[in-house]
Amino acid sequence: IVKKLSKKYSDQNINTDDGLRIDFENHWVHFRKSNTEPIIRCIAEAGTEELANKYIDKYFAEVEKLMT
Repeated sequence: IVKKLSKKYSDQNINTDDGLRIDFENHWVHFRKSNTEPIIRCIAEAGTEELANKYIDKYFAEVEKLMT
């Protein structure tokens, strides 16, 4: 998943030190597997909380699609 998303967004700033963080011009999104639960956490930062939540939904849907 990390490789596929890194390739798809290779024109953005990618950091894989602790999961996968993708920095865009006006927002960023970070995926990280939990060390205590069988889940992937997704967080984002944007200009507003509403935008951040929309980005989380968008990118997490991409992760779910890659997992199927």
